[in-house]
Amino acid sequence: ALATQQLWLALLGLGLPPAAPSPVRAARDRAVAPVLLAPPAAAAALAIPLHKLLRQVRRDARRFDSLDDEARHRLRRRIKRLRYLTELSAGLWPAKRLAKFLKRLKPAQALLGEVNDTVVALAHCRALAATDPHAWFAAGWLSARHAALLPGSAAALDRLARTPQPWPGR
Repeated sequence: ALATQQLWLALLGLGLPPAAPSPVRAARDRAVAPVLLAPPAAAAALAIPLHKLLRQVRRDARRFDSLDDEARHRLRRRIKRLRYLTELSAGLWPAKRLAKFLKRLKPAQALLGEVNDTVVALAHCRALAATDPHAWFAAGWLSARHAALLPGSAAALDRLARTPQPWPGR
């Protein structure tokens, strides 16, 4: 999303020293240059999209059992964005709270990744089964694996949803 890309660029800009613009390009550059945020302003600006992502993750975590595979994959992508944005802005948040939060984010992302991998592999095996009956064995094993991953994923999501966010705010 455009807002996420702009946020990444602003974060990257935090680590760059300000460049002195040439007099010829100064007026034009002011119109298109990214706004470099001071750390307190960066923390305040980052807390908003981080909180929004976490709110969406918590909402989907509460109803995980009723989500279809596509919605579970969307949840995984949100967790991934939340993790990477949190890690990128790690210096802005209290270390203990950050470590606890990331400790809960990582297994949830990994388990949902395994769930998605089984979904993709299962679809592939079912397609192969039309010409190769041996693929049904793999499809059966993958179906069982998928079912076995769901309770652990739900538990990891529950732990994540109950973990306090490291950034201040709502």
